[in-house]
Amino acid sequence: MKFSTASNFAKTLIICSMVMCILGLFLTDESYLMFREGLTIGAFLCLLIALFVILTYCKCPYCGKRIFFGATKVVYCPNCRRNLETGKKVSKRKSKTMKK
Repeated sequence: MKFSTASNFAKTLIICSMVMCILGLFLTDESYLMFREGLTIGAFLCLLIALFVILTYCKCPYCGKRIFFGATKVVYCPNCRRNLETGKKVSKRKSKTMKK
């Protein structure tokens, strides 16, 4: 799986988990108890899958180092300073790792 695909998939899973948590907070009636439990389990599973995707597939394709923090915003690898899509190496001054 490509780095950009993995980071977008992880971001989608995290957003789905947040939506499930917020929806579970709004359902306070006793009749929704089973639905809330399902939402909680679903949110937890989404977070676990997102963590698995980040740890497994969010690596620099050139140096192989894992990019964990800011994996959804990174443009350049913080270790080898290469663009993650094109592979071009950037100078030290231009290597801003985050998108604006």
